[in-house]
Amino acid sequence: MASEREINEGGTCEIRVAAHLDSSWSQWFVGWRNTREGENTTVLTGPVADQFALHGVPVQARNLGLTLVSVKWVKPNEREVPEELI
Repeated sequence: MASEREINEGGTCEIRVAAHLDSSWSQWFVGWRNTREGENTTVLTGPVADQFALHGVPVQARNLGLTLVSVKWVKPNEREVPEELI
C-alpha cells in the first residue's frame, strides 16, 4: 500500500470500470490510457498530481454514470504510464 507521502508526490492511478469505453471517452480522461479487459471492463491508467487529484478520478467516473470496479494507486516505479495515451 502506498504511503500518504507517496500519494501526495503524485504518480499513477488505475481505475477499472464495468463497461467497454471507446475513444470518444478520451475527452473526459485526457492523458489517460484506455485498455479494454475481458468482456465488459475498461482499465483507465493515468497520472495524478496528488491525493486531491486521486480522489477526483472516481468522482468524475461516477458523474459520467460509469460503474467503478476498482481504484488502484500504482507506485511510479511499478509501472510507467505508456507514451501512447487515449
